[in-house]
Amino acid sequence: QSTSPSLMRTALISMSRHTAKLHPQSVNTMRIVTDRVGDTVHIAYIVLKIGRGDGFCDNSGQGGVICRVDEKTGKICSVATDDYFNVYETHPDTGIRFEGYQLPMVQEAVAFARKAALVVPQICHVGWDVAVTPDGPVLIEGNDYPGTDLCQLAPHYPEKQGLWPYYKEILNIK
Repeated sequence: QSTSPSLMRTALISMSRHTAKLHPQSVNTMRIVTDRVGDTVHIAYIVLKIGRGDGFCDNSGQGGVICRVDEKTGKICSVATDDYFNVYETHPDTGIRFEGYQLPMVQEAVAFARKAALVVPQICHVGWDVAVTPDGPVLIEGNDYPGTDLCQLAPHYPEKQGLWPYYKEILNIK
């Protein structure tokens, strides 16, 4: 019996050209949050998590930034923010403007997340971290507490309503 710690090997993930352009040092992922109500899977929101500086992590808690993604167009639809409430119109390292930037394969990534949401029916609210590679979407992980604060930072919802209208609708709250 071994007393050494367990190790897990994973394959190297190469991002699509358009996703890597934003910050090539990190694997930039979309967090696609699904809510399962019965057999219907709803998309609560999509944010893109992007690394910064020399960091390999896209997590905003590790120095990265986040911005909203429009589910229908696949474009970034907000400025980016970090965990310290700083606002970025362009990526601080690459200079790429966030708002309006077209991401690849968003519809495929959404379909992938919807399919994943049906696998374990007991878990109804999941944030799927999905990377887009040249070959298509790849699941990094599922988060049972996906951080509803991520998408509700003031610059991401200028109408100041956040997710309340969405949840009222899917839960049929009057």
